[in-house]
Amino acid sequence: SNQMPSKADQAMAPGQTKPLSKERVVSAIPKGNTDQTWVYPSPQMFFNSLARKGKLGDMAEEDAEVVVAIHNNMNENTWSKILQWEQLAGMPWAMPSSSSSSSEGQEEGGAKKRPTLLKFMGRPFDLSPKAYLKKLLGHPEPFDRHDWIVERGGEEVRYVIDYYHDEGRSEGDEMPQHLQDQHSIKSILLDVRPALDGPWSVLARAFFMPALRLAGRSSFQPLPLLPSPQLRQQRKQMEEEDRQAAEAAQEQQKLSALASAVIENCQAPKLALQKCENEGGGDCTKQAIALTCCMASQIQDCSHKVKELHKHLEGSNEEMVDKLLVDMDTCVQNTFSSHK
Repeated sequence: SNQMPSKADQAMAPGQTKPLSKERVVSAIPKGNTDQTWVYPSPQMFFNSLARKGKLGDMAEEDAEVVVAIHNNMNENTWSKILQWEQLAGMPWAMPSSSSSSSEGQEEGGAKKRPTLLKFMGRPFDLSPKAYLKKLLGHPEPFDRHDWIVERGGEEVRYVIDYYHDEGRSEGDEMPQHLQDQHSIKSILLDVRPALDGPWSVLARAFFMPALRLAGRSSFQPLPLLPSPQLRQQRKQMEEEDRQAAEAAQEQQKLSALASAVIENCQAPKLALQKCENEGGGDCTKQAIALTCCMASQIQDCSHKVKELHKHLEGSNEEMVDKLLVDMDTCVQNTFSSHK
């Protein structure tokens, strides 16, 4: 489905502290089944959409206008690449299915209709076959994927667009100077191609476009299948970060299970200590030792100290008992505090 707001929600979002621009930019992309072009959401509409979906993340309000400008620029550049593919459809040798005498794809006077964008859909969690192949070859995964449906003379053609981020080029990024600026944003790489939904798309990707480029008749620049050394290193770094995050999550799960075991199994000595302290006037050392021993016995790295403590209690070695109690308490505290 089209992922532009159906209604112009220009009111400030809940919790928003600064007003954002409500100006909407008119795209150069023709809108299917109309004589108009698409209109981009304003920064306020864009911010509201993210807030409504819970996807604001750490984006500050003042960043909305920059994000929208980049978003619009990427869409225009995507359309520019689609038009380069659509050039093939105007060549009889490249598009046999479009050479019929049907008037459906013709305007009055025999002129060919321009391609239009009917609809588009974000598919950020669906890895395209080509993106999967690039991943196998060491390329990072795309940060987003779109499917655009283009209407071409009565025929619908699906295009797949993978958006990649090259962190090594981020320092060279600048604010786009205009909608069709193809040079300011260097870190976002576009992989635009017709989906392999029919014979024309297969021929276009395998033969027609390569032949046109070889003859110097197309300026289309395909994204390399193999990653650059910088992108390969970026992939390794991302995998290492994912591994560390997974380990941290696993450790947190273990810690939560351990805390539950301590609460469940040491409830009795805890209540006994609380009762002794609430009544007052008595020595609660015995209850405190019992609680510390119970907690330490639940923790693998601390449990051996409990056995040592009982051994020295039998021998009445008070100095060693005091030391072991301190060690046990420290071990328990470190186990939980080190994972906060």
